Amino acid sequence: MITSRRDKNTRPERLAGRALGSVTALLLSSLLLLGCDSADTPPSSDDPNVRPNQGEYDEDRAFISAPTLLHPIYACATNVAVKHFIKGALIEVYLDADPTPIASATGEFPALGVNIDTGLVFEVGQVLTVTQTVNGFTSAPSNAVTVTSHLEDYPAGLPQPRINAPPVWECGRALGVSDVVPGARVEVLARDAGAAGGNVVGAFNATPEWGLNWTGVTPAFNLDARTWAVASLCEQSATSAEQTVRAEPPTIEVPTVHDVYEGNDRVIARGAAPDHGALTTGAFVDVFEAGTSVGATVTPGGAGHIILVNPEVSSASYTATQSLCTSSDPSVPVTPTPCEDLPPPIIKPPLPGDSKVVLTDYVEGAEILVFADGAEIGHSGPDVINLSTPLGNGQTLTVVQRLGSCESAWVYEIDVQCENLGGDDRACSGDWPAFRHNALRSANQTQLSALADPYEVKRLQVGWEFDPPGTRAFRASPVVHEDRVFIGNGNGRFYALDAATGAVQWEYPPPGSPDLRTQFESNPSSCGIAASAVIGRVQGEVDVVIFAAPDPSIGAGLGSGRLFALDVQTGAEVWKSPEIAVLNGLTRRDEGELHEQTGYAPPLVFGDRVYIGIANHADNPIQNGRVVAVELSTGNPVPGFDFKATSTRGGGVWSPIAGGFGRDGIFITTGNSRCWNGGCQPEPSPNHGLSMLRLNASSGAVDWKLQPVPFELDGDPDWSAGPSLLRSSCGDLVLSRMKDGWTYAVDPGAAYSPRWQFPPTGSAPGYEFDPAWGTAHGDSRYLYPGAAWDDTYISEAGGEDIVNTTDTGFGRLHAFNACGGAGGRVRWIADIPGAVQGDQYQLGSPSVTHGIVYVGTGSGGLVAIADPSAWPSTSSLCSNPAIALADCAANGFNVVPRPHVLRTIDLGSVAILGEPALAGGRVFVASGRSCNSGGALYMLEPES
Repeated sequence: MITSRRDKNTRPERLAGRALGSVTALLLSSLLLLGCDSADTPPSSDDPNVRPNQGEYDEDRAFISAPTLLHPIYACATNVAVKHFIKGALIEVYLDADPTPIASATGEFPALGVNIDTGLVFEVGQVLTVTQTVNGFTSAPSNAVTVTSHLEDYPAGLPQPRINAPPVWECGRALGVSDVVPGARVEVLARDAGAAGGNVVGAFNATPEWGLNWTGVTPAFNLDARTWAVASLCEQSATSAEQTVRAEPPTIEVPTVHDVYEGNDRVIARGAAPDHGALTTGAFVDVFEAGTSVGATVTPGGAGHIILVNPEVSSASYTATQSLCTSSDPSVPVTPTPCEDLPPPIIKPPLPGDSKVVLTDYVEGAEILVFADGAEIGHSGPDVINLSTPLGNGQTLTVVQRLGSCESAWVYEIDVQCENLGGDDRACSGDWPAFRHNALRSANQTQLSALADPYEVKRLQVGWEFDPPGTRAFRASPVVHEDRVFIGNGNGRFYALDAATGAVQWEYPPPGSPDLRTQFESNPSSCGIAASAVIGRVQGEVDVVIFAAPDPSIGAGLGSGRLFALDVQTGAEVWKSPEIAVLNGLTRRDEGELHEQTGYAPPLVFGDRVYIGIANHADNPIQNGRVVAVELSTGNPVPGFDFKATSTRGGGVWSPIAGGFGRDGIFITTGNSRCWNGGCQPEPSPNHGLSMLRLNASSGAVDWKLQPVPFELDGDPDWSAGPSLLRSSCGDLVLSRMKDGWTYAVDPGAAYSPRWQFPPTGSAPGYEFDPAWGTAHGDSRYLYPGAAWDDTYISEAGGEDIVNTTDTGFGRLHAFNACGGAGGRVRWIADIPGAVQGDQYQLGSPSVTHGIVYVGTGSGGLVAIADPSAWPSTSSLCSNPAIALADCAANGFNVVPRPHVLRTIDLGSVAILGEPALAGGRVFVASGRSCNSGGALYMLEPES
């Protein structure tokens, strides 16, 4: 059975640690997994990357990968946490430049980690590293971590701890504690009913790894006793909320046994079938080989426990029980998998520049070897293998799994290329060559830089500011290509600036020429050049920057829209398209005139074409939404391509078009089709309004459509965010959120296959809403696109309570587990500093790089927050924030982390509603709200 990390954050209580007193020996032989799911069979034979092991690689017996030293490490702490080593490795800890280790430990649980108490009290400024030694060979040093003060991150002092996974049961012998600062000493106290004071019944040193933060308790909890936790690190925290010990459940659920491989020294116990969820909080778990106990542990609950067994797994059947005061029945017997049937490991698709390989499926306790073009570059334990050299484009990776003396008869072989991300070479560019970075519209910068280092992010400051002539807003976002920044302004001029200095390199139209402005300014979408640009290459020779703008020199002379392609070096015209968005009159609400515009829609370069959406001037009145395709080489319209949203009017394409996962489909979202300023209409046929659609990239024909809001509920919830494409561990996905606050995922294939809705209030297969439900689908301001990264979709979304309160998600980012189950869809929730909760226009479009999320605010701030995988969270809330934390589980929701805020920078009073562009270790972001609000373009980088 393969241990899978696909849903590692679908369950909120993921704990592991060590115990005191009589349970110490048990805990040393077991640890709790971090929400792993398992598959019962190897990958299917039709997986093109699973191939027979031909031994076509050269193993270097002396090479071992460096382990990972977790951060942060704070002054007053004595312990460090280490991950990603070979089972049984000697882990040694080094301080500053001293070649003598200050502490060592044997690493038994590579993916979960080892917590090492050095006995030394750390001081600010010290630098720590670790190594691993196996069979006499020692790795290179790990990443270095500098000791800092916890007051830099927690100026108000240590946060209040939280006892995990209540209720606490009678006879329970373990307890987890969350919301604790790494390095803090955490003590669990208890007092029996009627007693005074409290006694310490367990303790541990906290780490950044949630799965290590628990303790066994001695003695076991008595009925009606009270228990609580307190943390100390240079100071003492407030005590946690007390929990009253409850009588054990009337029936103790039968656990299940997983990952049973002959010759392995461990198995995994999980919760009851069929879901295999959490074990019982505080239970004693016993594993049996043919009826004889061979391993045991206490558990604080959570998704699953690794249990060391002695002797090693044989060919006999294995069962498990869990008990509090009473015991469950034995589990269904599991027959071990023979060693020779060891499956291949599975990794996330590698990209050029990656310095590590991340496994999604592996056998717990195995060694993983990584070869690039036959040469060994990685050898360690899962679930991350640190590489000796970054990956190069075009290399072929071979990944091998070994358990003891057994090596898998199958390997995982995959080429390193940007297509692994789902797009072309620009998809993993270190520049930011398009709106949302690439054709996938993922807003994900895959290349490592200072912007992915939490310590560098804390030092971000403004490098330069560009204020264009006039007082016009920036509604476009910057794109970055080869050390130049390109952006249009509401003044109708397009600028190229030096990325390092902000100096203007050229502007278009040239000085003295008329501005690119419309005579029908109605809202910020018609503010000069309101849409972001894209970089393309014409005939394989000339790099051009392509943007849409109104041009008063064509059509009726009022500012119809067209596309421009300019040489990135000189600003010279390479081509101009014909009129593609027609404005032939200025009478508002006149249904006899055409009031088309390109508005906010950025062009998409996809293959040898440029695609762009057409909408209208502020619904005065709504126009028939269209997608236009022109030739990349000339700007001429593509013959035979045609998409119109309706047979009459409506369905405007306000948002970015996405492309990827092959050349045969593009993805769009559309606006309303029922009513507008001054009128309404019967439902047209066809009606592709309020839809997410896949279009045939050659013809514009509709391949599939998701239209959850029926025509009679169309209160103008335009689907304005546009689609984001994600290559996830559970398959390729198209993700987006409607303006009403609901979020959706669909399989991008040519056949319609919806995957999920959040909150799950509609009905499959199309998640249609019934008018009788009374849900609101109006002109709410959930406008801006989300970011897609590492099985995660990050967006300002309505949240669980959107049915009752339309404004509940404003000012708040949700991170969704794209591959999680419905009960664990929310990965984390962040209330963004400087945003007013419940008010509209509070957040712009987020961008992400290696778990660091950047987002602008309506008050003119730039905020950087860290996914818990990049920096530990020490605060929690209910996945439905309207529910108190203490009542969360009882109401059917999950406790989820609040991500840590790394940096908040005030950039003035003008809103930042565009996206931060992340390129070359710098952040580029522009401000602007209404047309005449003014605005500036900023570059930020870490202080030198």
